[in-house]
Amino acid sequence: MKPFTVVSDAAHKRLAVAEGRLVCTSVVDPATGAEYVSRPFVEFEFRADGQAPTAITVSRRGNTVTLAYPNGLAAEMRYATRPGAGLLQTLTFRNGGKRSVRLSDVSTGAFLCAPGKFAECRFYAGSDRREMPPCFCLDGTDDRLTCFNPAYKEGWVAGSFVPGILRYMLFFPHWGCARSGYSRSGVPFSRTLAPGETWMCDPTFFACFRGGLDEADRVSAATARLGIPDPAPPGVMYCTWLPFLKDISESLVAELAPAAKAVGAKYFVLDDGWFTGEDRAVDTVKFPHGLAAVSRIVHDAGLRFGLWYNIGTGYGLRRAEERFACRNEDGSVKYGGGYPAFCFGSAYREKVAAELRELAERYAVDYFKLDFSAISSPYGMLPWGCHAHDHAFHRDFSDSIGAMYDGLRFISSELRRAFPKLLTDFSFEVFGPDRPSFAALRASVIHHVSNLSGNHPEFQSPLQIRRTFGRWFPGYPAERILGGLVTLHEATAEESFLTALAGAPLIAGDLRKLSAATRARLADHAARFDAAAMRDPEMDLELLADEPDFDAFRRIGPSGHGFVCAFNRGDRARRIAGVAVPPGKCVMRDFQTIARTP
Repeated sequence: MKPFTVVSDAAHKRLAVAEGRLVCTSVVDPATGAEYVSRPFVEFEFRADGQAPTAITVSRRGNTVTLAYPNGLAAEMRYATRPGAGLLQTLTFRNGGKRSVRLSDVSTGAFLCAPGKFAECRFYAGSDRREMPPCFCLDGTDDRLTCFNPAYKEGWVAGSFVPGILRYMLFFPHWGCARSGYSRSGVPFSRTLAPGETWMCDPTFFACFRGGLDEADRVSAATARLGIPDPAPPGVMYCTWLPFLKDISESLVAELAPAAKAVGAKYFVLDDGWFTGEDRAVDTVKFPHGLAAVSRIVHDAGLRFGLWYNIGTGYGLRRAEERFACRNEDGSVKYGGGYPAFCFGSAYREKVAAELRELAERYAVDYFKLDFSAISSPYGMLPWGCHAHDHAFHRDFSDSIGAMYDGLRFISSELRRAFPKLLTDFSFEVFGPDRPSFAALRASVIHHVSNLSGNHPEFQSPLQIRRTFGRWFPGYPAERILGGLVTLHEATAEESFLTALAGAPLIAGDLRKLSAATRARLADHAARFDAAAMRDPEMDLELLADEPDFDAFRRIGPSGHGFVCAFNRGDRARRIAGVAVPPGKCVMRDFQTIARTP
């Protein structure tokens, strides 16, 4: 194969083959023409049955390179791009041989490059921009890495779609190691391919940027959108969980649905508490006319119907089927929250998909919030993975976690196939970390990332929640992130509502207690949000100010349109981005700038 260049708006990569491996010989920022590579590096690495093989033939078609190895194994690296973005890299293995192959030590991307010298650069992990030393390992934590040369005001950002505790990033440039892939330590990873089987690895992405770190956020979100589903229809989502918990009923829904519509909501989610412990039968005391009546109430109010469902454990079942249960190392059943935890690497994934298809059909469900931990717990209260040896899609602990995440994607794809407009959400409890991740956004059409709420103001304030969203969301597709159940109280309802608009807005609270004037103000804000999101479904979050008495953010789309939310806690008027904010007030205003360019 002759050397060739993969071109995108935010990175040009020159690729060649050396000693049977795909090698990157050049990375150029197309905006400046600056060369980032001082020495070539291998694009991906792996071991097959414990050995690091070299390709015997290499071929290329467009932006896809295929390497063929001995015994029928092949690896295909595909590069994808879109306007304003960098490169999304997807590695796929195919076993064309006659025997099974065990893959391990898989690195799906590499980034041994820098603007100028490595010693001149600063390195940041995650959207929190946590500054790192000049060499480090990120093992199951952050999924995004930024390299920035402040003298040149240039850099690059790389991201990994490997899920949860399987994620691995190593950055030791003086060793010639700067790569991302799958865990190799406390949570071992392997994948066995049977003859004829194909495995697509979780993608990685890479993009150059110029300017400041805010531009790194923009190009990160733009490139990440290459690897995730299209955004959900925009709109405020209301959920019953807070403050009602399981104390819900048909009569309560009949009162809350019109109230949700009055504040401008588009979705109404019935959370936990609708079924009994008799194999998740509808609680006919709370819902005497069944869930079909609830669905009609919600739809008649002009809202989409969302339904909470437990997929992680045996909660709600009289007797759990142990053949689906995760196993501990000693062979005992793994428990989560007092209930058997189920393995998505078993045939349980097919059972869940069938249950959800039936619920969606019977109750005209528009959105599923799928909950409860089985793979790992964000609260640190569950052993990882599954040690069973008789499950259909994994052999032992080392390949169980990958198979369990595959099971979630199977469930999501089955639902999309049956109901293309249905929104699937694997909550942070199902997926793992209690913060945004590229992997969770890839598996879910929209993703509930935490239980931040402010339901008890003495513990959480809207300001604290807003500042957390401001750390979490930049650099990720904010239109896909349900940050938390932001609970509305009359005294702070407007501030909390605007706080929720930092991402895909998710609100809670007893809306019946809000005054008519408050409802009208919230409905106006919701209408502004809907109009902006319909114009630009993909809107980034940008922080404009974070001062002791004043903070502000904006959501902005590719057209240059968007809105500003500003919060003035001081005793003097403030002005930002052309928006005047009176003392002690919060405001939302539309804006238009020139169209954003790559």
